[in-house]
Amino acid sequence: MRAGITEESETMLIVAVKSKRRNNFVKNLVKHMLREDLALGDTRKRTALHRAAGAGNIEAAKLLVKENPYLPNAQNYDKQIPLFYAAARGDREMCANHLLQYSQNPKLMEDGKGKGIDDLWWNPTPFDGESGFKILRQLINSGLNDIALALLQDKPKLAFFIPEKENHRLDQNFLMAIAQKPSSFRSGASFNFFQNKIYSCVPLKLENITEHKRKPDIENAAKGCIYGVYSGKALNLKSQCSL
Repeated sequence: MRAGITEESETMLIVAVKSKRRNNFVKNLVKHMLREDLALGDTRKRTALHRAAGAGNIEAAKLLVKENPYLPNAQNYDKQIPLFYAAARGDREMCANHLLQYSQNPKLMEDGKGKGIDDLWWNPTPFDGESGFKILRQLINSGLNDIALALLQDKPKLAFFIPEKENHRLDQNFLMAIAQKPSSFRSGASFNFFQNKIYSCVPLKLENITEHKRKPDIENAAKGCIYGVYSGKALNLKSQCSL
């Protein structure tokens, strides 16, 4: 069960979780595997949880995390944790309910390393620095703005993070990720008559916003102020960050 059975050295478990139709087989297979075996990866260090997240197989993902709660913090060769795969797929339920909370479990961070996961592929703080920024950007690219905002509320410094190794660093920051999705703003969304009515009736309470002008969808990036509106409240990230 530990041996790779494909050209990419995928284990039987990794192959099985890629299809929801094989979940009964997955359950029986996991019963006969050690916790460490669940962390085995392919040639690119993608674990069974990476592939389950990428396939939208929530049942398999829940089972894997239950048996080995360290798996959400295992990263592949590209330093991506399973949450990144779920975000790339735009899977809201997988991200919010089954991976996000486990990937920032304080208990796991205290342990210092993952059970059955080599130190090189174990990331106890996946939402800090470049790893966290890439997850944030992927959430935005997939339209999961509410989850991205929840992450920003916990890690506000990500809003100002700029990757060091990307070819066009200044084009890859948080503001550019938002700006490149016109549908994130009212002026770029194609609403029908009823959607327009609903949008205009949603009450928004703006807090800590100075010199606010009544202009549609204007973000004052030059002053470093980024405001995320969620549940009727605006979040002033500048006040939470020390630049």
